[in-house]
Amino acid sequence: MNSIYLADEAIAQAWAERLARALPRQGFVSLVGPLGAGKSHFARSVIGALGYQGRVPSPTYTLVEHYASVDVYHLDLYRLGDPEELEFLNVREAIEGGALCLIEWAERGQAWLPEPALEVAFDYQGDGRSVRLDSADQGCLDALRLLA
Repeated sequence: MNSIYLADEAIAQAWAERLARALPRQGFVSLVGPLGAGKSHFARSVIGALGYQGRVPSPTYTLVEHYASVDVYHLDLYRLGDPEELEFLNVREAIEGGALCLIEWAERGQAWLPEPALEVAFDYQGDGRSVRLDSADQGCLDALRLLA
């Protein structure tokens, strides 16, 4: 899929909210890109679009936040020291148990994590952001392409 250009935060939020309805509801979505490129904003927008009503903080220091009412885990592995630490956080159970896991900096747990259902790669482009979607599941990409 070609890159999608998101001109500002409001457009990025609206796009993430539309995408939330078509995301795989289990496994994990890898969120990659440089600091400040929109990974946390995307996760917040998706979690809200799926029906969570409360505050969605960045899990930078806690590493993992669970939103039981919508069965979504949000992880930020930026501060992960070793991929094996994920075992202590019960991440495997979340991924294999049918929850949707949005994982920022997933590449830091790559040796331990399974293949993502979807990779969402963010980058800076002028004043906005470019986003690239990638998945081994062509059906998933086709559904998401309709939303772009």
